[in-house]
Amino acid sequence: MMRYQLIEHTGDIGIQVLGTSLEQLFENAGFALFDIVTDMHKVQPIVNYEIEVTGNDREELLVNWLSELNFIFQTQYILFREFKVLEMNEKHLKASVIGEIRDPAIHPVRMEIKAVTFHQLKIEKTKDGWRGWVIFDI
Repeated sequence: MMRYQLIEHTGDIGIQVLGTSLEQLFENAGFALFDIVTDMHKVQPIVNYEIEVTGNDREELLVNWLSELNFIFQTQYILFREFKVLEMNEKHLKASVIGEIRDPAIHPVRMEIKAVTFHQLKIEKTKDGWRGWVIFDI
């Protein structure tokens, strides 16, 4: 199964993300965020973080998850490449993420994501699993 695909959006960039489970959808959304930022093949699994986020529903939970990942990248310059949801319900997510501190010589930024938006945000159950749409402010 494909993890995600890019969505054309005026002035911004979006993703349609897929998963056989809701947990996998969230893991693939994390991967998509960093795959937009840099070449994921060059990111090594060196540092491990545990992240917890909450939200009022699964859509807000997805925005908060991606926003927390982007915040860590923006403030600590860590690029993540592996994402594993450890615990999850409609309003809470706990995950392990692995990556490395960005080295500008190895990890040029292709596109900077300023924010994760609620614009056209949607998560739905499909016959094959789950599908979600997220727009990033660039």
